[in-house]
Amino acid sequence: MPPSTAAAVAVAEAKGIDPCEMQQLYQVVDPDALDALFVRQSMSSVAFELSGYEVLVTSGGNVFVFEDS
Repeated sequence: MPPSTAAAVAVAEAKGIDPCEMQQLYQVVDPDALDALFVRQSMSSVAFELSGYEVLVTSGGNVFVFEDS
């Protein structure tokens, strides 16, 4: 699963909603650019806010979601 999809799904799961019901990822970050950052695993991590959550995507394919305070 591409990092952009994984990030959207992770936030939706944290919110307990369908991914289609929340703020769209492209409104805060370019999904294609996010995916491209990790093609060669040149980036170690990228963080951004989405639908009231802080999202951290790592080069290892992990997505961490933290409630924004």
